[in-house]
Amino acid sequence: REVEIIVNYAVENGSNIYIDNVDVFIDIENIEKLCNMLIEASKKVDVWVSTHHVLTLNWLEDQQAIDSVFLVHKGSLYPYFDTYTLEKLEVMGAGEAFCDTDLNAWWEMCDAETR
Repeated sequence: REVEIIVNYAVENGSNIYIDNVDVFIDIENIEKLCNMLIEASKKVDVWVSTHHVLTLNWLEDQQAIDSVFLVHKGSLYPYFDTYTLEKLEVMGAGEAFCDTDLNAWWEMCDAETR
């Protein structure tokens, strides 16, 4: 309930929303409600969240995932869904695609791009 109050206040006042580990204390039954609330808020203000829970990513529509899922590697921000991972969205949710990705190969690809 507290998150809902904060999100509504931010939207009403035109403030951006930044939440670290957005779903850390949210039970699985409420993740959908939280994600839907943040997606609606993102239509009016910028919403930045971090998560370690891949199920949270599954609530994103494919285009939302493409536009908004980033990983940080060695101090740089990389869009997660690129040519290496994009085709997975055709058959998986964003969270499932993340779990199905060899992150070591992904990091190596990022390192090669920055050389």
